[in-house]
Formats: sequence, C-alpha cells, structure tokens
Amino acid sequence: MKKMCYSKIIVFLFLSLIIGCETATENQQENDLYGTWQLKIISGGFAGISDTLNIFEEKRVVSFHEDNSFSYFYNDSLTLEGKYLVKQDEVIFSSEKQDVIVYYDYNSDINVENDAVYYLSTDTLVLADNYVDGFVRLYTRY
Repeated sequence: MKKMCYSKIIVFLFLSLIIGCETATENQQENDLYGTWQLKIISGGFAGISDTLNIFEEKRVVSFHEDNSFSYFYNDSLTLEGKYLVKQDEVIFSSEKQDVIVYYDYNSDINVENDAVYYLSTDTLVLADNYVDGFVRLYTRY
C-alpha cells in the first residue's frame, strides 16, 4: 500500500519539476493543441513506473488537426486515426472541471479513450488517464 502512495507522490513531483518553470494560462485556447506531438516520458500506473523513451528506437507521435481529426503513429506507421472532441469534464486530480480529449475511432465510430489535459503550453503537452493508477504522458511539440 505504501508503494502506491509513494509512486503517486513521485509522479506528482516529477511532473511538477518538468513543468514548474513554465506558467500555463488558466484558459488555454483549444487550438494550442493543434499540431504534432512526440511522446517523451510515460509515468504512473499501478507499479508506479517512470520511463523516458529512447526516441531513436521508439517514436510515438500524435497529431491533432484543425478539422478535429487525430492520427497516432508508432515508428512512422499509422496505428489509429479518428476524430476528437475537447470538452470540459470532471477529472480525478482536480475539484474543478478541466479539458478532456474524447477520441473516436474512424473504423468503429466509438469512443476509444479519454485523456485529461493536465498541462498545455506552446511546446509541452501532458495528458493523464482519468482514473486511479492511470498513466501520465509528457509530449513535446514535434
């Protein structure tokens, strides 16, 4: 039980350190999300992992387009595409509603995932699973 508590503290401190020097505006423009983002760090989960990706061996990229479509790539291969919607919703790490990205797969037209926008700036995007022991992913603009 203590290990889970420590892992959450480590994740929080890690993210605070990464984004602590930047100030995000309270009301981010939705179009700040538009563009291509490369995954750099994955942290959290039940085991409390923190993994910095070797971007020369494993490249994970997501692109958000102005027509509300998105594309996921793994090592330059398209793995998922669909449409997305950004909406204000309840999140587990705040008492106030925050932006949540809701993804829909083109092939099935069903909701495949939701990501809470934990932090967004010009060159940094932090997305968080919206459930206990979920993962936090740090992206940089590509």
